[in-house]
Amino acid sequence: NTPIEEEVALDPELLGRVFENLLAAYNPETGATARKQTGSFYTPREIVNYMVDESLIASLKSKMADALPKAERMDERLRQLFAYNDQAHEFTEPEVVELIKGIDKLTILDPACGSGAFPMGILLKLVFVLGKLDTGNLRWKAQQIAKANEFTDSTVREFAISQIEQAFQGNELDYGRKLYLIENCIYGVDIQPIAVQISKLRFFISLVVEQTIHPKADNRGIRPLPNLETKFVASNALLGVNRPGQQLLRDLDVQEKETELRHVRERHFLARTPATKTKYREQDANLRSELAGMLRNDGWDSATAKMLAAWDPYDQNASAPFFDAEWMFGQPSGFDVVIANPPYISVEKFARTEMQTAWRQNFKTYASRGDIYCLFYEKGLELLHEDGVLTFISSNKFQRAGYGKRLRQLLASQQIELLIDFCELPVFDAATDPMIVMVLKRPASVARKFPVLVVKNEPEMAMLSQTVDSRAALYTSDQLKVEGWSLAGSDGLALVEKLRAQGMGLGKYVGNRFFRGIISGYNAAFVIDSVTRDQLLREDKNSSDLIKPWIRGVDIKRWTHTYKDLYVIVVRYGFHPELKKYPAILKHLKRHEAKLKARGQCMTSRNGADEGQHHWLELDNNPSLAYIEAFDEPKIVFNETSKRLHAYLDIEGNAINKTGFIVLTPDAEFVLAVMNSTLMDWFYRSTFPHWGDPWAAGRVQFRGNLMRNIPIPPATPTEKSSLAKLAKRAAKLAAAGDHGGLEEVDREIDAIVYRLFGVSAEDIKKIDAALAGTRSFTDEEAEDEDEEE
Repeated sequence: NTPIEEEVALDPELLGRVFENLLAAYNPETGATARKQTGSFYTPREIVNYMVDESLIASLKSKMADALPKAERMDERLRQLFAYNDQAHEFTEPEVVELIKGIDKLTILDPACGSGAFPMGILLKLVFVLGKLDTGNLRWKAQQIAKANEFTDSTVREFAISQIEQAFQGNELDYGRKLYLIENCIYGVDIQPIAVQISKLRFFISLVVEQTIHPKADNRGIRPLPNLETKFVASNALLGVNRPGQQLLRDLDVQEKETELRHVRERHFLARTPATKTKYREQDANLRSELAGMLRNDGWDSATAKMLAAWDPYDQNASAPFFDAEWMFGQPSGFDVVIANPPYISVEKFARTEMQTAWRQNFKTYASRGDIYCLFYEKGLELLHEDGVLTFISSNKFQRAGYGKRLRQLLASQQIELLIDFCELPVFDAATDPMIVMVLKRPASVARKFPVLVVKNEPEMAMLSQTVDSRAALYTSDQLKVEGWSLAGSDGLALVEKLRAQGMGLGKYVGNRFFRGIISGYNAAFVIDSVTRDQLLREDKNSSDLIKPWIRGVDIKRWTHTYKDLYVIVVRYGFHPELKKYPAILKHLKRHEAKLKARGQCMTSRNGADEGQHHWLELDNNPSLAYIEAFDEPKIVFNETSKRLHAYLDIEGNAINKTGFIVLTPDAEFVLAVMNSTLMDWFYRSTFPHWGDPWAAGRVQFRGNLMRNIPIPPATPTEKSSLAKLAKRAAKLAAAGDHGGLEEVDREIDAIVYRLFGVSAEDIKKIDAALAGTRSFTDEEAEDEDEEE
């Protein structure tokens, strides 16, 4: 169960892999797997161990600073304590006492626990640390007895102490450590009951192996396992409850009843017989019912009070439609650590559902085209107390994607402790491009520096702690810009800011004459080949008015383009009444009527009335006439995703599909030269979203909202003319396939662009060095995503 164990009867990853495979069952009707639908991926133990260490060290360091503010070298000594070795710890007796108290008071939550990798990692590391600090368990046992003595009911107190004595007698030393860490410190939530069951099974097995068999004793000396129903719960972590606005003056009877409920669950945790378990579960149900009525009198709405009372923690097959840490775990003041690998699922999959409505109302980080892992970040911070630690491994896309803007603002407002970007390394058995984010729930300090690391290979990933120490750059929160995060290093950030300051944003420069290509919603109806085009023209020669050559993202190249003999029928927004003048096209489109009406972008009410969306016969829902007219003008066209920007000047009146963008400007060749320059290539890789490592063979995403903000430098008419001439030469050479000639022209363009931005010779050397790994491949492949939307 730890990264250093080698001789084990079963692979410690077994249950996690079982969980992942259970979720991977293929659905022949949808062609999807359950794992894809739930966004669940098992986190490898090396990553778990690193995140656990960093989270616990940060949390204990904070607790020790409060208890012993004059203690020195705390971070260094904690790291030595957490290291898997036989070295004695360096803490004094008073410090050991405070550390054990601090560990006992830790509260740690995984709000998307899956098969329990993080909770189990937390448990094992704390057991290891307690073993170093308290080899004979004397202090840990005394700590549990001290808490039991706080019970006012003597019967309950005596029972609790007897249970503690039994736990620490006749078993392996780790049994008592594990049992009370589970009871006091560790909590898990998952929306899937199967995940919760596997997490509990994992903890049960972990406890069973620490018990010593006594053949002559009752039940061979094996104690019944604790009841984990109120430690791991199946519920929707992203949906809370509607609490009354004013809870400062709460009903004392309600508080007493809540305390009574917590004590019932504490006793149920250690219940040994079925009869005792049944008794406490009945008491739990009665108390929940009583509380529901009391909460209504305390200002709660009836629906919420009823929902709380209906939640049965002992129903192993149900998943609660809400999550409330105080109600479910008795944790009203927040957790010390929230750690997770949240699910990766597009918000769009929940379109027009009650869940989407609730997210939109309750989450600042909500974006209609975002991912729910962003919401988990916000929820995780909400669940922490002040100075609590949040440590997540999630997709890295939020760093630069438009939907991640609010999450970037939220995280940058807190005290960031660590950022590690794995790019396209295989952390999971899926192309998720993950990163680790660790923050303290504390307002950011602008001057404070924190480590940032882009992991370049698997050996670095396997030795994360050493890699961070040796190669991480130091950042400050003000270097993380809301427009997008760049983790290229502090020197690179300074140059990025210089370029932005020197130039004008492309969108502003061209007067926002900036368009995305056509989103048809159903290409089979609108995109035709030459055979179909000729047939339509034979039936009605006027059909040519509405047919244009079709350029896809994959056809767009650097300085030029290819053509695949495809065409698109352009029926612009509001034009459908005119189609009666084009009978051949109208007949063709009507063959696809059912599919065209089913498009998400073509919504009508039940009675068939238009609700403001475009008609099913129309190509797109963009009402701008300028959008359609842009196809006929000379225009810069660039693709959405490729290893290097593919941009060319289109003067043929081609229509562009949704994986391309259009820019209109009088000095198009000048702007095109800047866009295709080496300096801008470095800028894109430093600031744009990407698939894989952008400094190797990874693909960069040239999205319109980001391209609008790229800097265009000030230039004299002469300088613009020089670049325009070079751009024309580059286009001819690219079309002819003269790569040697094109490289020479590229160098001439680069020299002018560097000069316009005032880039120093030293910075040019750094740019060339950074881009060296990107020039070892051909960049002809654009990512074509011409699927139907």
